[in-house]
Amino acid sequence: MIIDLILIGILSGFIAGFMGAGTGLTIIPMFIYYFHIVLGYSLTSTLIVSTDTAIAIMTFTSLFNYMLRKSNEKIDSKASYLKIHL
Repeated sequence: MIIDLILIGILSGFIAGFMGAGTGLTIIPMFIYYFHIVLGYSLTSTLIVSTDTAIAIMTFTSLFNYMLRKSNEKIDSKASYLKIHL
């Protein structure tokens, strides 16, 4: 099971990098196929796990990129705060 998940991650990363597709477009269908078709979990729980995993990946990627750009002083925190809250 661990090797299967690692292969899903590698394939998803390759597709995302090669085609410019995001995490939600690549990893959700792969998780749905693997957990529902291969392992036989219910479709409802598979959709919840797949969507939550994709959201977690996108959240951590966004936070990492924000911190990286902020450390390089490419983001004006006050301007970005005003854009978000207005």
